[in-house]
Amino acid sequence: MNSEVKTEWLAALRSGEYKQAKGKLYDLKTDGYCCLGVLCDLAEKRGLIKRVVDESDGTVWFGPSFTVVEDETVRAWAGLADSNPSLPDPDDDFFGYSAAGLNDEGYTFAQIADLIEKHL
Repeated sequence: MNSEVKTEWLAALRSGEYKQAKGKLYDLKTDGYCCLGVLCDLAEKRGLIKRVVDESDGTVWFGPSFTVVEDETVRAWAGLADSNPSLPDPDDDFFGYSAAGLNDEGYTFAQIADLIEKHL
């Protein structure tokens, strides 16, 4: 992973500026983000991508998917090998989760940031 992007992402996840949401990169109704949505928001602030809002149901898209980082521009900028990086389960050395999976299982941004820092 790109070390500069990683540092920025970790700071954003730990900042307390982002509300956490489940199941979506960004939840318009709650103004909350998945951990991967925070990364997309950082990319948008740099002008790399633009979010699109489906007015019919309020779904927000960052590229082709609203649940994982499918946008090649974001993945290249961040240096991610795939759209939803694998991270170990902090409670079980044998199992792992995707970043979005940990987010949706209720792990905090701070816990996810610690795993990203150590394993990506």
